Amino acid sequence: MNQYLRDSFVTNDKSAVTYVMYSANNDTIIGYYTITMGTSKLSKRFRDSSKIVGRDGNIGYPCVDVPFLAVDKNFQRDGYGTLLLEHLMLNVYWQIIPIIGADLVRLDALENVREFYDRHGFIPYSQII
Repeated sequence: MNQYLRDSFVTNDKSAVTYVMYSANNDTIIGYYTITMGTSKLSKRFRDSSKIVGRDGNIGYPCVDVPFLAVDKNFQRDGYGTLLLEHLMLNVYWQIIPIIGADLVRLDALENVREFYDRHGFIPYSQII
């Protein structure tokens, strides 16, 4: 985790922003998430089943991409993932949607954390659905 954050800082990637949660007691990184903007094409079947309004000639929906959301293994199952996700969603709602009008939040998630996102109301999506 630390190496990813160091590399991101060194490259100074201006197309993405990373938020870091750390312990003030010992400067240990608890977790982080990265956001960037993008577009996502959605199949008609997915739009219909998810009640997402859109046109058939789908050229893509503006979305907030979250390529990384992680909690250090030493802090998992203590509620920090939920706190990071809540911070992410408040950030999206109050700061990003008013500016770009994104319709979706797209998380790149590993299969082993799918249950976490399911519990928080996220809908699984794949380009093949």
